[in-house]
Formats: sequence, C-alpha cells, structure tokens
Amino acid sequence: MAVTGIVLFGYVLGHMVGNLQIFAPDRDQINHYAAFLHSPANVAPLWLIRAILLAAVVLHIVAALQLTKLKSDARPRGYCSLSISRRCSGSLRLRTGGGFRGCVRILADAEVDHPRFVAQHAAPAHCDVGVAWEQRFLQGTPKTRQDLVNSKR
Repeated sequence: MAVTGIVLFGYVLGHMVGNLQIFAPDRDQINHYAAFLHSPANVAPLWLIRAILLAAVVLHIVAALQLTKLKSDARPRGYCSLSISRRCSGSLRLRTGGGFRGCVRILADAEVDHPRFVAQHAAPAHCDVGVAWEQRFLQGTPKTRQDLVNSKR
C-alpha cells in the first residue's frame, strides 16, 4: 500500500508541477507543455503512465481491503463502540470521498480523450493558453477598490 501510495502521490506531484507552469514568467511555457502532452510522439508513454496509474489504484484498493480484513480477523470484536458524534467527519467520508474523486477523474480523462471532445474543443494554433486562462480568471473581477464598492451596491 505504501508503494502504490508513493506512485499515486508522484502522479499528483507531477500533475501539479505541470499545471503550475501557468505561473511561469515565460508566457509560452504552458503552451510548450501543452504541445508536449498533445504531441503524437507522446501517445504511447502517456497511455503507459495511465496504465501504471490504473494498476496502482487497483492495487491500492486491494491492499486497503486486505488490510481491513486482516484487522477484523485479528480482533473480531472491537475495542469499544464509538458514537458517530465522536468520530470526525473526515474519517466517515474517507472511503466514499476517494471513490467519488476517482470516478470523477476517470470520467474527466475519458471525456478529454474522446475524439468528439477534442474536435469540438481544439484550440487554434495561435491560442495562448496563459492569456486565455488570465482572461477567464480575471473576467468579472473588480479592477479597483471603487469597482469593488460599486459592485456591492
């Protein structure tokens, strides 16, 4: 479980580093990264990484289930009963939340890789991802303090 956790954490870290390139001083950095990911030469390595990630997720789930079974076999009767109010809400939602995030990730990857999605949302060659992101992010935000005051009225 530790090894699969490290693999999954490595993916999250790599994904974060790639997305943080939007803040690079060189405005073309994120465009070069996007071109690198969409390059036909990188199709096989990207699918290999996806297969490794899928295997890591499956093995992580299997290891968690085995660990739960070992725990219940080692002590079939619990130490004591805790009321729901004494448990933190995070521990109650840990397994379902992880499963939900996993389903969302799978659906998001499937949608982005679908040929119809790519054809409909393909950016033109001259599109600057950094500028598009800034325009989307800054759209509707007040530019000055007076704009902020006026927007609250």
